[in-house]
Amino acid sequence: MPTFSQTIAVAAPSPRLWSLVSDVERVALLFPFARVEDVLTPEPNCWLFWRQLSIPRVADLRWREQARVVAEGELHFHAVEGDLTIFNGHWQVVPDGEDATLSLSVEYEIPAGVGPPMPAVVVGYVMGEIFKSICQRVKEVAESEP
Repeated sequence: MPTFSQTIAVAAPSPRLWSLVSDVERVALLFPFARVEDVLTPEPNCWLFWRQLSIPRVADLRWREQARVVAEGELHFHAVEGDLTIFNGHWQVVPDGEDATLSLSVEYEIPAGVGPPMPAVVVGYVMGEIFKSICQRVKEVAESEP
């Protein structure tokens, strides 16, 4: 099963970075290939929503996802129905002096027959680049805010 993990330094205070990471709608708006809809908050610090990911030349995927704050600075997420049966991971924001460290870990599996046939290594590379770009974009936005 493919996995992704990255930790990067962010020149922004951890509360600012956490505010961004824990806003599932706002994070999705940072990317032209992702969107969320029908966001529900069934309980405090828990969100249930539909996510759509349109990866050019790879696949269009849609799944219902749950995200939940499990500890200070830690948000876990997983697919509960839809195109992805395996999609689990977490964001973590850790203070580092006046700045912060951002970590994203994801475990996923794109089902056979979704999108054009591609070697697993190519799909893994594309997904890795997407996850890296997500981390980089979150970093850029957090660092650019006042």
